[in-house]
Amino acid sequence: MTPRQLLSPQARAALFDPPREVHAIVRHYTFSREDLTLIRQRRREANRLGFAVHLAYLRFPGRVLGPRETPPAPLLAFLADQLRLEPKAFGAYAQRGETRREHLAELQAYLGVRPFGREDARAMARIALGEAMGTDRGEAIVGAMVVYLRQQAILLPSAAVLERIGLAERARARQQAYKALTAGLDHALRHKLHALIQVAEGQTRTPLAWLREWPQAPRQKNLAGIVERLAFVRALGLGPDREGRIHRARYAILARETAVLSAQHLYRFDAPRRLATLVVFAREMEAELTDAALGLFDKMLGRVFRKADRQHQEHLLDRAKLLDQGARALVGVAKALLSARASGTDPLAAVEQAIGWQRLETLVASLEGLEASRADNLAEVIERYAWVHRAATVILGAFTFCSWKPTDPVLRALKALRQFYASGQRKLPAGVPTAFLAPAWRKLVGRGAALDPRGWEVAVIVTLRDRLRAGDLWVEGSRAFRAFDDFLLPPAAFAAKRQAGELGLAVPDRFEAWRDERLQTLERRLREVAALAAAGQLPEAVITEAGLSISPIRQQGTEAEDLARRLYGMLPRLRITELLAEVQGWTGFVERFVHLRTGAPPEDPVAVMTTVLADATNLGLARMAHSSGRFSPSRLLWTAEWHLRDETYQAALACLVDAIHAQPFSALWGEGDTSSSDGQFFRAGGPGSGPRRAQRPLRLRARPQILHPPLRPLWALLHPGDRGQRERGPPTCWTG
Repeated sequence: MTPRQLLSPQARAALFDPPREVHAIVRHYTFSREDLTLIRQRRREANRLGFAVHLAYLRFPGRVLGPRETPPAPLLAFLADQLRLEPKAFGAYAQRGETRREHLAELQAYLGVRPFGREDARAMARIALGEAMGTDRGEAIVGAMVVYLRQQAILLPSAAVLERIGLAERARARQQAYKALTAGLDHALRHKLHALIQVAEGQTRTPLAWLREWPQAPRQKNLAGIVERLAFVRALGLGPDREGRIHRARYAILARETAVLSAQHLYRFDAPRRLATLVVFAREMEAELTDAALGLFDKMLGRVFRKADRQHQEHLLDRAKLLDQGARALVGVAKALLSARASGTDPLAAVEQAIGWQRLETLVASLEGLEASRADNLAEVIERYAWVHRAATVILGAFTFCSWKPTDPVLRALKALRQFYASGQRKLPAGVPTAFLAPAWRKLVGRGAALDPRGWEVAVIVTLRDRLRAGDLWVEGSRAFRAFDDFLLPPAAFAAKRQAGELGLAVPDRFEAWRDERLQTLERRLREVAALAAAGQLPEAVITEAGLSISPIRQQGTEAEDLARRLYGMLPRLRITELLAEVQGWTGFVERFVHLRTGAPPEDPVAVMTTVLADATNLGLARMAHSSGRFSPSRLLWTAEWHLRDETYQAALACLVDAIHAQPFSALWGEGDTSSSDGQFFRAGGPGSGPRRAQRPLRLRARPQILHPPLRPLWALLHPGDRGQRERGPPTCWTG
């Protein structure tokens, strides 16, 4: 696909060519009685078949058959079979151009369609612009225009016409997005943004590179370095309203670009695009640095807890050793006393002889000094107060924490702690919040005049970490710790969509309606089960007065296992690289891994397959480069950054699915709407009070796999897993 083409050959064929699958041909091209009557008015066999082909093309995909175009063989055979003709008769059709034109004019009147005209180009531009606001994918932009033309009974023009319109409107959508992102920027802010890609005097790298390369080891210095970068980005003064000025999907496209673009790339852009990209970069870096700082803070506290746990275990071991020594000594004293009693001698002399009074006093004093055994390591955490205090001073001064509760005691405690830090005092003020403390912390921290300041401070910071993890608190500007409401539609947008009936939910949007529907369904199914049970027709089950009895699953014989082994033995032994290359030759799935910026297919398919293999096996790019011996790690890294994304994985998987369903054998596996899995074992019931101590376990088996066996390894390779992220939020806030 060249830069001036919007569609790949596969996408163009999917939109403008008739289908080749049997079920699609039957659905689109089965003639009605009226169609057959009209077709049979032609006298010659060739004209009847040619007329039928024109009718099929005008109906779907909705375009005119080209003068020298030959319909696909499956389609021609299906149409000829309906007319009781031979497919080869089409070769003699339309030897006169007038015949073809007359047939097309008659069919257009019959179907109520008209050709594409210049007046339709303006409507196409409007539709393409609306679609391009949220995507750069050519098939989506052209597909929206194709759908509109079919709905309006307008014949499709050539693919090149719609591609030119789509390219122009996609460029226009990008320019509008750049303009919206940079609107209102004053000269000083524009200068600051441009300075991000310039190497200042005395420096060796650009601020853009400095912002991206933050240290990740859980140390106080590294946390301060991330917060320093965050303060630099915040000083630019770009508000969060910039993100809402353009379509969310368009913003996501720009955000993905900023993750891989270097200063050299940005210098090649024109001024509007460069400035808009820098705006998105600054906004994204603020969110990334916020998440990085909070993540590093979490790691630092985790490190504190690990060290405290080791110290706690050492304390328990020392305590156990001391108790063991004391117990042995006291057992010796007890034996001496018992022996003195039995022999009638002086017991005090026996104690003096067995251990000595001075040693006994020392032993008792050491045992009395032992603290009660604790199951947790919180006391050791408090002993590491200095570590926690240094991290807390940075975190509380850099972020705004929010909660669902207007009077959340944790927020009040954070506010009091920040004021305590700002005052520089050594003593906590009276009346600091303690309602948030868990019972384990209350025992250590105390209350009132006996409140331990260090223990309270550590408890506040640890509770903050736990509440952030649970999602009870969130941080403004963060994506990993944002409010749950940010994932939902705004209330006004939800109300508007509900009013217009555009929610598109699979369930009722009111609880009462959903409950009534579920109750009706439950009652209906219960009546069905009762009727089957009364007739003794429940499959694999019987309901009696004793209860429900499910027939056990019989162990399958060895014949099926032997057959499976024979079939698997017939499969060739292939290397995974050979399988990838072979499937690529069948399907061309690598072409779906298009370039992030240009949308062009990869120039080196082998590099893409190597990177996919590294991603699927968790081998890593460096080790994969070493194993392959063909590509350097930097080459694979470049390929991964520019070609491997969630949407390109989805497009490649869709290509595989299409290829699988095009195989006749796939029809044996069903309609493709059933997921595949191994048999799952669910334990049902347990020890009870009835006469039967336990029920038999219930085994549920999934349906057979619908995936064509030779493609299963590739399916696993092209399913790298979730790459989702959590994200940000507002109501009650405390600004730190």
